[in-house]
Order: sequence, then structure tokens, then C-alpha cells
Amino acid sequence: MHLISLSPPFHLVAGISVLLLCIPSNDALIRAVYNHNGISQDFDALPSHFGPSLHREGLLGHLVEAKPANACQPIDTPPPANSSSTAFIALIQRYDCPFTTKVLHAQRAGYHAAIVHNVDSQALVTMLGENEAVKESVSIPSLFISESASTQLRRIFHYDQTRSGRDISTLQLQS
Repeated sequence: MHLISLSPPFHLVAGISVLLLCIPSNDALIRAVYNHNGISQDFDALPSHFGPSLHREGLLGHLVEAKPANACQPIDTPPPANSSSTAFIALIQRYDCPFTTKVLHAQRAGYHAAIVHNVDSQALVTMLGENEAVKESVSIPSLFISESASTQLRRIFHYDQTRSGRDISTLQLQS
């Protein structure tokens, strides 16, 4: 994977289908599949130690960059869905508040899963909850990825909500 310097746009929404799958290990994988040519790219990830596990059959949805990016305060809701079966996954920046706060803000905004990314580091860290009551209130799955993975996902999969004819590509999250 390449580290790409990119200042994040105002609000990124990625046309992505997301599949979250359970695998016996503690590691996870994000597989980005480009619909227009069928090529895929994998990114390493770690599932959180709070909230539900990823379902074996997965989750299909679109990636949306959280606003504010660190999700330490309530975040904007996802864009309007094309159908009732459309799911959205929040892409959230690390630091400034506990992981559970970030994921809870995504959950309360209406997201179906959250991906937290590192800042200035390629390290993957285990997301832990600060107390049992807060951990138990999280009802969406979440993963942690490196900064370069988040940069690649934003670069490849973002689209401007105002432009028409966006390209919808597939993202599979497997843990």
C-alpha cells in the first residue's frame, strides 16, 4: 500500500458495498472491489473489542467520511438512501476521545458500522472500551485500519454528493 498525501474534502461519501464476515482469527480484512473492472485490493484491519462481532454473511453499504472527522461530537447523518436496504459505514479519524465515543456517535447518526483509521501511523491498534456500560451500548460493528488504508479508500471510493452518475464499487470487510 502507498501513503498518499491528501487533504480530506469537506464530506466524502464513497460508493462502496460492504461485506463484514467473521473469521476465527482476531484479524480482519477490508477488500475493495472495483465494480467497473472487477479488480480488488486488500487492506489489513482489526475488529474492536466492543460492540457486536461482524456477521458471517456480511454487510452491504456505502462508506462515508465522518463530519467532524474525529467523531468526538455527534456526526452528520449519512446521505439519503436509495432504498431501505442501503447501509452506511462511517470512516472516522483516531484520537481526541475514546473509541467507544466515536462508534456511538456513528451509531446514533444512523450508520450500520464504523471504520476508525490511524493518524500519522501505519500501526493497527486494538480498540478497547473504557467501561462495561458504554461498551454494552454499542450495537454496530467497528474495525481499525492504518492511515494509508484510509487514504487509499478515500482516494478511490469518494464521490461528491452533488455530482450525478457516481461509480458504485464494492468493499468487503471480513474479520
